[in-house]
Formats: sequence, C-alpha cells, structure tokens
Amino acid sequence: DAERVSQSLRVAGWRPLGHGPDSACVGEVLVYVHGFNMTVGEGLERLGQFLALGQLPPHIKPLVFSWPTAKVATYAKATRAARAVETGRDLRALLAALADGGVRTVHVLAHSMGAQAFLCHLDEIAPELRMAGLRARVPPTKLSAATPVPPTPGDPSAGADAALREPSRPRGAAPRPLLRLASVTMINPEI
Repeated sequence: DAERVSQSLRVAGWRPLGHGPDSACVGEVLVYVHGFNMTVGEGLERLGQFLALGQLPPHIKPLVFSWPTAKVATYAKATRAARAVETGRDLRALLAALADGGVRTVHVLAHSMGAQAFLCHLDEIAPELRMAGLRARVPPTKLSAATPVPPTPGDPSAGADAALREPSRPRGAAPRPLLRLASVTMINPEI
C-alpha cells in the first residue's frame, strides 16, 4: 500500500518577491516537470543538465515540480500517476503558492511523460494562469484528467476523489494575482 506523504518547506528569512530593496524585481520562474521513473534528485540533476546546456537569464529562477513516478514500474501506472487528481491538485497548489510569493511569470519545461502530467491538468490549473490565446490553440484532447484510466487492481489511487479542491485562501483575502504563462516547452513529449 502506497502512503501519500505531504511535506512543507519553510525557509528562514523568506520574503515574497517585490518586497524590500529588490521591489523592482518581477518574479519569474521556470517550472520543470520531470518525466517517468524519476526521483526528485534525478529531476534536479536533469534540470541542471538542461540549464548547463542553455542560457537561462539570471532573473528566471528554476524549480522542479515532482510528481510520483520514482517507484512506478510500468508505463500504465505512470500514466495514471500523471493523470491523477492529486498531481493536478499539487500542480495547482504550487502555482498558487508561487503567485502568493510574488512570482508573476512562469515558464514550463516538461520532459517526456512530464508533458502529459502538465497538459492533462491544464483545465484544472487554468484558474491560476493568464494564458493569452492558449485556449484557442489547444484543442480538447483525450488527455483530460476527466477521462478515466482503467484502474489496475490493488492500485491505491484507483478510488481517488474526482474533484480538485481549491487552494485555501484566508476569508476576506484579496484575490490572488494570476501568473502569466509565458512559455511551455516540451522535450520528447510522451502524450
């Protein structure tokens, strides 16, 4: 039986972008969505390789969105993990946290099955994003998270709740600013 683990990271001295002496800085991040059968460490290594080969401007801060594929032995199980409600909920929560932290622009780099993990949750994460013209260019696909994938007997995610929960906001809080989705780059997409 797989057990879902939830962890939070608190950084001493953290302050949202746009506060203090760097207030002219507009937060911009690159979110790397790794592919099939990768641990967080391997995802960080792969992102490091991509960054070493490219020339990312120093104002864009890279980070890894890791979804549960490190111990998945089969393609079918990895597909279910990519499409899982929890993956979409976690991706949306990451984007909401980035917006709350002062980030205003996001780029997505999706490798292999990470493209599926990103694309099949596009409708779920759309409320966090400004995607000028993207909806008109992306036709509905069979990748929608609403498309059920036949469960494997004994798969703990088979009975997962089909509805994504809204990221929590304090009562009376101002609406969260939307992130501008500036680019989506897919490397060897597995979709």
